[in-house]
Amino acid sequence: MNGDGYGDLITGIADDATVDGERGAHKGGEIQVLYGSAHGITADQQPRIFHQDTAGIPGAGEFEDRFGQSLSIGDINADGYADVLVGVPGEAIGTRAYAGGAVLLYGSAAGLTTNKSTAYSQDTPGISDNAETNDAFGSAVHLADLTKDGKAEAVVGTPSENTDGCTWLARGTRTGPAVNGSTTVCGKESGLTLRGPHALFGAALPSVYVTF
Repeated sequence: MNGDGYGDLITGIADDATVDGERGAHKGGEIQVLYGSAHGITADQQPRIFHQDTAGIPGAGEFEDRFGQSLSIGDINADGYADVLVGVPGEAIGTRAYAGGAVLLYGSAAGLTTNKSTAYSQDTPGISDNAETNDAFGSAVHLADLTKDGKAEAVVGTPSENTDGCTWLARGTRTGPAVNGSTTVCGKESGLTLRGPHALFGAALPSVYVTF
């Protein structure tokens, strides 16, 4: 993420529940970043922690947002630094609980930064459809250069959309995902015949997916 040639480690901790009197992640979930070096990830390194109450990140931490349930890394703007797409499938959009969202954080010479970080939901202008209760947009996320132009595309799963589930795809550009002109593909269009809890198209992408 800082372009130094060493791999970095990002961990999502989406569970903010209290167990035996001890709370898990920050309210709403968090991600932790450890930076690589010629000596690997040293034992004394303190992780950089990001959550929705971190200055510069859109939104606010709320219980069961599940920020960090899904993560993916890729260079979406071709600046040489890896960016991070974070799924927030429990995010409430207005009064619509668990409608879901995703947050994009950009890499830089100083590492992962909140500068220009952007939140996306199905209510974002240019994204088809509308946020609805229990859609779970952001259950799975993926950054990959599908067009081989050096800029990663953003893919977000919405497994509880309608009766089959959908994925949202936006092309990468120098300024981030191209929301205008983005597309949504659902299970029915892909030939999926299952419906309801047996379908969940978009529940899993090549990046991490965790059930809850």
